[in-house]
Amino acid sequence: MVKAIFVDLDGTLLDGEKRVTEATLEALNKCKEIGIKIFAATGRPPTLNKMFPPDEKFIALFDGGTYHNGGCVIVGEKRFETYVPEGVVRGVFGLAKTYASTNVTLQLAGDAHAFWYPLEDSAYRQWGIKKEETVTIEEALGQNIVKMIVFHENLNGPPSGKAAEMLDAGLLAKTKRICEGKALTFYNDAIGTAVTVNAPDADKKDGVEKIRARLGLGKDEIAVFGDDVNDVGMLSAFPLSFAMGNAADSVKSAAWRVIPDNDSDGIAHALREVLRLI
Repeated sequence: MVKAIFVDLDGTLLDGEKRVTEATLEALNKCKEIGIKIFAATGRPPTLNKMFPPDEKFIALFDGGTYHNGGCVIVGEKRFETYVPEGVVRGVFGLAKTYASTNVTLQLAGDAHAFWYPLEDSAYRQWGIKKEETVTIEEALGQNIVKMIVFHENLNGPPSGKAAEMLDAGLLAKTKRICEGKALTFYNDAIGTAVTVNAPDADKKDGVEKIRARLGLGKDEIAVFGDDVNDVGMLSAFPLSFAMGNAADSVKSAAWRVIPDNDSDGIAHALREVLRLI
């Protein structure tokens, strides 16, 4: 019997409009009513209540989660964080500075953010912060960094309707070399519109494992859902794993089952028709 559910957000729980459909929300709430715990498994920081339009039903879904791709784990009142080695942070930042139109964010312990150069004013909410809450890169360097991202412009929704730009291939290759054996790297969307750097022992699989162990659950007592390359480890590690229909083939091949896409209530389908929880 499934006792906990772990869901990625973007491309999985959230539809193409970055919302949870009524059918999926209803299905997850029915799971909660019978005592199943629900956790986020996302690359986003824990400040979800600041990222989305005020929606108490959405925020109330979660009993905690693994955030920053596993760099921050929250379960109950407990919070665990792992940090990117300082040498990696400084090395990747120094490299990124040499490429035009490339921004860097450092996401610190306690949810503070630093940016190499400011975003458009409207973009800060998508990061779960206010502009005045940011610190400078200089202030952040030397502190505990949970995650760093190298990206173009605002990352979440490029301004003026422009398509997201891919990072320079040389930048991606050099970043990977700096991080090799010292930190984990993830390419957003599998094509390099951004590169994320995490601690060497921080990924979604490890984050889920920490929560599972703390709850005393077996691997077959949890279900995991994802769609992107940073979900592959999590999908591969647990027997009840689901890839969304919108996922790349490499992600689908890591999962136990492939379900309808995030615009077609795939999660609700899995909970009702496959797991038969509700």
